[in-house]
Amino acid sequence: MKHKELAKTSWGLLKRTYQEFEDDNGIKLSASLSYYTIFSLPPLLIIILSIFSFFFGREAVTGRFFGQINGMVGNEAAIQIQETIKNIELSIALHLQQYLEGLCC
Repeated sequence: MKHKELAKTSWGLLKRTYQEFEDDNGIKLSASLSYYTIFSLPPLLIIILSIFSFFFGREAVTGRFFGQINGMVGNEAAIQIQETIKNIELSIALHLQQYLEGLCC
């Protein structure tokens, strides 16, 4: 008798959870969260790499970071991520240099 009552209670909880998820637009909100997360990660990674590079050295931090990325997504994707971050850092440095030159002259 207890198993039947437990199954009925569990099924009711599952139905209510799904209904609440639908009422709160869970699918739309989770899609929005993943979209904004994807676009916020690269700047966050650059900030984190810059801060840790200041304390532990650039080579040590980038080597460890890309070693971890390589283990998660594979060698080709890790190389692409590494090149992308390098290009972004070079672009930031170039813009900063141009801005500072504009202030001086």
